[in-house]
Amino acid sequence: MPLTREQLEALGLPEEQIGQVLALDGEAAAARDELEARLRSAKERGDRLARRELERSVKEALLLQGAEGWAVPLLMKAIDLDRVEPAPDGDGPLDLSAVLAPVREAYGQLFAREERVGQPVLAPLTASRAMTREDVLAMSPEDIVGHWDAVKAALG
Repeated sequence: MPLTREQLEALGLPEEQIGQVLALDGEAAAARDELEARLRSAKERGDRLARRELERSVKEALLLQGAEGWAVPLLMKAIDLDRVEPAPDGDGPLDLSAVLAPVREAYGQLFAREERVGQPVLAPLTASRAMTREDVLAMSPEDIVGHWDAVKAALG
C-alpha cells in the first residue's frame, strides 16, 4: 500500500520531506511492479519449458513402450499431461505408467511393435527418404546435432 500525504503529515514531517518520501515511494512501487512483471514472465517461460520437456519424455516413453512412430502425435492427443505426477523426491524420473497404461489398453493396435529397451532405433537418413517430424521427436540430442541440416529441413 503506498504511503499517503496524510500519513506522513501525521508523523510530523516537514512538507519538503513529505514530497521526497512520496517520490521515493512512487519509484519503489514502480520498481516493484516491474519486478513482479518480470517474475511472472520468467515463471511462464519456465512453465512452457517444463511442459515441452514433459511432452518430450512422454513421446520417448511411448516409443519405448512400442508405439509406432507415426502414431505418437495421435497418442499424445489421448494423454492428459496434467495427470502426470511428479517424482516423489521431485528430481527423480517421472512415473508415466499410470498415464500410458490406459492409452496402451485403448489404442493397442498403435503399439504393434515389441517394447524397446534403450534408445529408439531410427531409420538411416538417406537422400531418398526425407526426415519427418516424428523422426525428429524420436531422436536423441546427439542424433539431432549430428543430422542438424535434415532436422532443420523437417521442422522448416
